[in-house]
Amino acid sequence: MGSTLSTVHSCMFENCPNETVQQFAGHVDFDPAMNGLPAVGDVNIAYSVHPWARGQGVATVAVGLICDFISRQRIGTRAIARIEAENFASTRVVERNGFQLLGQFQSIDDQHDDGSPVVYATYSKEIKVG
Repeated sequence: MGSTLSTVHSCMFENCPNETVQQFAGHVDFDPAMNGLPAVGDVNIAYSVHPWARGQGVATVAVGLICDFISRQRIGTRAIARIEAENFASTRVVERNGFQLLGQFQSIDDQHDDGSPVVYATYSKEIKVG
């Protein structure tokens, strides 16, 4: 079961210079107890961004914040992100946050609609504790 840091919000100042309008932009969470993590101390991170907010750096900031949170709370020593191999936008998000590719792995649990296994590119980032 994952732990949600918080919902990511984006403030838009559109036709209302004196007030802030908040819209749901996505979420980010972490799970240090996920099955199949490569090593003890690893923490899986996951995120998604609402279509209207994509391409604006929301996920890049959110991943940076969750890694900082994992460090400050001493939750783990390495962040792991499993990304479907074809998801180039998510690949750029983790690379911008200093993640390194560990390799590509076939999922033993997840399948595409046609029954073929999902292939994940697995990325990691060392987390400085404290």
